[in-house]
Amino acid sequence: MLKDAWFSFIHKNFLIYNTCWEDPRVDRQLLKLSPESNVVMITSAGCNALDYALDSPNHIHCVDMNYRQNALLELKKALFREGDYDFLFELFGTGTLMNSRKEEFLSIANNLERDYQKFWADHSDLFSNNTKGSFYYRSTSGWFARIINFYLKRVNSLELAKQLFRTDTLIEQKEIYTQIENNMWTGWLERFLQGNLALSLVGVPDNQHVILDQEVSVSEFIKYSFRRTFTELPTSDNYFWNVYINGAYTKDCSPEYLKECNFIELSNSVDSISTHTATLNEFLENNPGLYSHYVLLDHMDWLADKHQQVLEREWSLILKNSAPGTKILFRSATTHHDFLPDFVFDKVTFHPELTEPIHKLDRVGTYGSTHLCTVH
Repeated sequence: MLKDAWFSFIHKNFLIYNTCWEDPRVDRQLLKLSPESNVVMITSAGCNALDYALDSPNHIHCVDMNYRQNALLELKKALFREGDYDFLFELFGTGTLMNSRKEEFLSIANNLERDYQKFWADHSDLFSNNTKGSFYYRSTSGWFARIINFYLKRVNSLELAKQLFRTDTLIEQKEIYTQIENNMWTGWLERFLQGNLALSLVGVPDNQHVILDQEVSVSEFIKYSFRRTFTELPTSDNYFWNVYINGAYTKDCSPEYLKECNFIELSNSVDSISTHTATLNEFLENNPGLYSHYVLLDHMDWLADKHQQVLEREWSLILKNSAPGTKILFRSATTHHDFLPDFVFDKVTFHPELTEPIHKLDRVGTYGSTHLCTVH
């Protein structure tokens, strides 16, 4: 189908995620990592792997089909090993690269594996501070952010959106967001968000679109999610949305890996993180072992509608490579996990008593549910 072909083209040819869109504060409370933990997770932008490393697990295996996502994480790791805090924050806090440090950037990138060297030699302009804006307005998710910011400006709401992150109370947040909401929800925006072009830019395949549509339209889901996120939770530490509105993090509102107090600790632990360019099935087939934790993002949604055999194979491999007590964390655009293979429910115990309360505190707010299960 044309929809699938478009998503495949985007996913195979571009960097998709310039920052992670799962709240690691939620994850770490649920995972309870320890020095004995061996984690398998999907790389995304690598921010959350670095966040988990602060809990000192034995090893974190980051797996992604898109080598560009692994190149991004490997660059971040190299900056901890060979750079300094100011350079790290320049690149990934402000999202820009000063000309005076371009040679240093290329020198650090040249110590990466060959594919990653070439990627950064060809794409150092992702950090150029030109008319396209910072790094957080690059990659396909960054393009999406630029489109939304342009639209907010057209409907006289961009400055209101920036004010949203400078408020002191939930009452003030609600007042500002209500103004934004009244301006922004037009027929154009609803049509744009309902289309596969927009969703592909932020890594949402047609499969996920289909299973969400069985519950609610995408635009209605996003409208509800935005209202809950921006009126019920403080924006002061919501670095996920702040960076897409303002194009940069601040030192007070950023992922943990960008905080100066964590630089030395992560400099000493980034080598406990390894990257693997593969599908999850390929990784588990080629690297068998008893892993203690899996973090699968919303990956199950990608397989649920049209790739049931792949989903069954994946869960068979996960269970084969798990010991009793292994924890598996994933999210879904839906409010349930009924799309999983039947045999999974005989092998694991789900913990809604843990996930349902904490899901309401997730600062991203773009998932319908969070799920944690433990292998028997």
